[in-house]
Amino acid sequence: MCDEVANLGYFMDGSSIDPGPTDGSLLGDSKVENVTLICRRNDNNLRQLGQPSPRIVELIYQAGFGGILEMPFITLDRAFITALIERWRPETHTFHLRSGESIVTLQDVEIITGLPVDGRSITGDSRFDKGKKKDLCERLLGLDPPGEVMSGFKVSLKWLCDNFDGKVEEGDDEVTVLRKARGYILQLIGGIVLSDQSSSHVHLYFLSLLDDLQLAGTYSWRSACLATLYHYLDFGSTVGSKNLGGMFVLLQVWGWERFPFLAPARSGKRVIRRDSPLSGRWDDEFHSPNLPTHVVGHYRFSLDVQRPDEVIVYVTFLPEEVFGWQVSHSSSSLMLSSTSQSGCCVNLEGEKPSPPPPSKSLGEFHGLDLRNGVKDWSKPIRLWNDRANNIVNITDPDILVYPADDPYLDWYERITLRFVSKMGTATNTAMQLFERLSMSFVSAEAVQAIARDGLD
Repeated sequence: MCDEVANLGYFMDGSSIDPGPTDGSLLGDSKVENVTLICRRNDNNLRQLGQPSPRIVELIYQAGFGGILEMPFITLDRAFITALIERWRPETHTFHLRSGESIVTLQDVEIITGLPVDGRSITGDSRFDKGKKKDLCERLLGLDPPGEVMSGFKVSLKWLCDNFDGKVEEGDDEVTVLRKARGYILQLIGGIVLSDQSSSHVHLYFLSLLDDLQLAGTYSWRSACLATLYHYLDFGSTVGSKNLGGMFVLLQVWGWERFPFLAPARSGKRVIRRDSPLSGRWDDEFHSPNLPTHVVGHYRFSLDVQRPDEVIVYVTFLPEEVFGWQVSHSSSSLMLSSTSQSGCCVNLEGEKPSPPPPSKSLGEFHGLDLRNGVKDWSKPIRLWNDRANNIVNITDPDILVYPADDPYLDWYERITLRFVSKMGTATNTAMQLFERLSMSFVSAEAVQAIARDGLD
């Protein structure tokens, strides 16, 4: 029997095995390239400035960005992010994993970043003429940025950093303090929360939302953050894309929390701040021997052979303090989708669609942004304003666990890309073969070795 096992490697080259989908009615071509994506961010300059003055901190909290201020600096694992993006499907706006579909929810954003969710939508006209730009900057910042620091109607983050360090000086009046706070918050927006592919500039449209900082705190910055992340997930999943904007540290922390088998081991040498969002759990030193290889291929394979018990299935946060951060009541039940052991999205009645209805992800609003003039945002704004009637209340986490004969599982297995790497394809096939032969004595490590030999 052992000789037979040893001889199985000859067909384990992965090329003769269909990774899916077997039903091509939903997903288009997938992107798998030998490229590690670059995730743009510009928060290092803010770190070098140090903590803002107490009065500026107070205004940052008032505007809704207190959680961002308390987030630790976390180095991005671009290989991990790349492997996740390879499993993102713009057709459904979900990650297609071996364990099922999964997304980053508004609740995830609130818990990880502390950004507010409830409030008005962030949209409008991004077109400025020179007169409006000059008046806006002089009134709200006290300075008119020179032409060399402008890119269209975007202002250089470096110029903002040089002129707005978040420090209040003796003799500053309230108008000056407010201007300094706006300049600092604009750096948080352009460098972290809503960063673009350049990571060097931020649009002055966002400055117009900071006229009244108390009013700014009533906007749903979290939904804007998530929408921007989704935009760049879509962009990153297309062939040829390399540079991405968006808050990918959010995706990385989400991935570590949901898939702890891929997360680095923390040393526990640092004390978690009680006023930090959930991302504060990762303000630590990591055990080097336990770190992944940080090679895309490692993560591809790990996600290919992911077991259901390696996924955090369902996490709910009651409207109480979580790491010192208040969770809104609406967000505590706003689980529009969740990873499950064989997971998919649930409908508005909190029931499992089997299979789900046709996706609207590539509908009329897909790909729309503020470029090239004014768009008609009335319909999506109405949908957002009606969000209270579209909250999914999941009272029983068992609803997310599917029986083996559930029609959704058959549908998902047919329409999804099951494997990204040849190693994952070969290993899974070998494990299924050994299960059919009742060869329980063969370990997963042995199967991987056989698959590797076949690929070599």
